[in-house]
Amino acid sequence: MFCGLSAAILHGLYVSYSDIRPQGKLVVHVMGSKRRAEYDRFIVQPHRPPPYQARIVRVQEAQATDELATAVACARTLPFPKALAIMDSLLRFSSTDRERALRELERVGAHARGVAVTQRAILHANGASENGGESIARGIMIEEGFQEPELQVPIYNALDDEDYYVDFVWHLSDGSMVFGEFDGGEKFSSEEMRDGKSVSEVARDERLRESRLTLHGTPVLRFTPRMLNDRAGFVRLLNAYGVPRNQS
Repeated sequence: MFCGLSAAILHGLYVSYSDIRPQGKLVVHVMGSKRRAEYDRFIVQPHRPPPYQARIVRVQEAQATDELATAVACARTLPFPKALAIMDSLLRFSSTDRERALRELERVGAHARGVAVTQRAILHANGASENGGESIARGIMIEEGFQEPELQVPIYNALDDEDYYVDFVWHLSDGSMVFGEFDGGEKFSSEEMRDGKSVSEVARDERLRESRLTLHGTPVLRFTPRMLNDRAGFVRLLNAYGVPRNQS
C-alpha cells in the first residue's frame, strides 16, 4: 500500500524529482512496519500507519492513501515552497477546497510535525498554478516577503485580437504592472506541448509573444527552475524588476 510521495505521484500531485530520488535511487514509500530495504535501483521506505484511520483507495491499479490524506502527509515533511506545490496541485486536480484540507490537517493533531508549515501552505494554495515550478517560485516569493502575484492572468493583445495568459502579474502603486514568466523547459522538450512545432518554431512564437506583452512598456521577468536554486539571486532578480514587497 503506497503512501507519502509515492502515493502523491499516483494521484498526479506535484512532486519534486529531487525528493523522490534524493540519493540517485528511487525511494518507494509504503505503509507497513518492515525495515527499510535497499536494492540496486530503488529503496523501499516503510512508514508507520497514522494514529487515525487512514482512508485507502485504488488508483492506477494500486492501493494508496487517499488524495487528501496523501497531500497533507507529504506537505508535513516538506519545506514551505514544496508543501505549497503539493497543495496547489491538490486544489487544481481534485474537488478538495481549503476548508476540507484544513479539516484533514486537524486529524493529525496540533502538535504533530510540520503542521504549521502545512497550514500556511493550505491557506496560500491556489489551483491556478499550472506546475510545481511555478508553485515553488511563489512559495519563495511569499517566504521572502514579496506580494503574491495574480496567476494565469489574461492580457489582451489588440494586434492579434486575443488574450495571452501570463504566469504571474504584479500591480504596482503607480498603476503599472510587472509580468512574470516561468520557463520550465517542457514547452521545448515535450513533443506534446510543442503540438507538432519544431523547437525553433516554439522559440520564435515565444519571442513574438513577449514582444506583444511588452508593447505598452510592461517589463517581463523571466526565470528558470535553475534560478530558484539560488534564492539570493532570485530575490535580487525580483527586486531588480520592482516586484513589490508586503508592507511591514
